[in-house]
Amino acid sequence: MTQDFSKLSDQQLLKRLANSDADVLKHYFDLHYGELCNYALKYVRLLEVSEEIVQELFINIWERRAELSVKGSMVGYLYGAARYRCINYLRIQLPKDQATTESVDLAEESTVGFEDELIDQDIKRRLRASIDSLPEKCRIIFLLAKEDGLTYQEIADELGVSVKTVENQMGIALKKLRTALKPKRGEGFHLKMLLSVYKFLWI
Repeated sequence: MTQDFSKLSDQQLLKRLANSDADVLKHYFDLHYGELCNYALKYVRLLEVSEEIVQELFINIWERRAELSVKGSMVGYLYGAARYRCINYLRIQLPKDQATTESVDLAEESTVGFEDELIDQDIKRRLRASIDSLPEKCRIIFLLAKEDGLTYQEIADELGVSVKTVENQMGIALKKLRTALKPKRGEGFHLKMLLSVYKFLWI
């Protein structure tokens, strides 16, 4: 029988997890697996890799269940750990995989938080395509800043680069995106739509 964990706090659930209650892990897996895969997909852009990253994350949680330390919410921990694993993949594994792995473009199917404010589906597609076309370092830095809300210092620490590098890469990303999303002659974009895009891109 499936247990109802909805009334238990994260700390209560983690205590049960530490005592090898596998149902707790299944609870978090069932609740967040799909969203975490979508989140990872934005970074790695390969469906099978995003799924593997998230699956390995849950395996690691189970293996470390006795000493697992979570400050704040479990959701925050899961997303932070997924982001770390994505960046680690891009930094170490991606150069090896690029020679043999074909990219799968499922970006439009992913759920992206900062796009929710944009009211036009075409603009969402153009924004996502423009972000995906950015140079790899630009794209990752842009997502960390705009999607995850990290400061430039936090991004620099996470990627092992200088704050100046983050600033320069954000400048490049924003310039490219503004150019790509600038209305072409004859396009009748709604004013509210344009303002939402430029508000999002402006620092």
